[in-house]
Amino acid sequence: MQENPYAPPRAEVADRPPVESSAQEPFPTAQVVLFVFIVGGLAFFTGGPIGAALVLALGGATFADAWQAGIRRRPWQSGFLNISPVAWAVVMSWLFIVAYPAYLINRKRLQTKEGNRTLYWLVVVLGMFMLASLLLRGLASRHGNAG
Repeated sequence: MQENPYAPPRAEVADRPPVESSAQEPFPTAQVVLFVFIVGGLAFFTGGPIGAALVLALGGATFADAWQAGIRRRPWQSGFLNISPVAWAVVMSWLFIVAYPAYLINRKRLQTKEGNRTLYWLVVVLGMFMLASLLLRGLASRHGNAG
């Protein structure tokens, strides 16, 4: 079958191998529940309820964005960036300083289908809140130790 010459050009994302749609893939319910209880519990004890809410919101937004964008672990590849959406959520929650820039820089290359732009911007904004909170916490502890 010939390609339609009047069709709009295909997006860069379409040139990658397709991933099964999320409707056909089994949702990782058990992994998400474990993420909420383990990461949320640890975040609650280390950062209090506000810290736990921020960590869970950022991890949840990262998971949802990666899931919608078709970012999946590829068994035939290796490397730090070759991880599942749940793993991105965990890494984003606990290795934020490394994972946040890595995810934002490499998201376009990792995605296999068009994602939800709202989820992407939610990750960006929540990450900025996390950066601000870490900076303010660092400044407060430094100021408290000096006085």
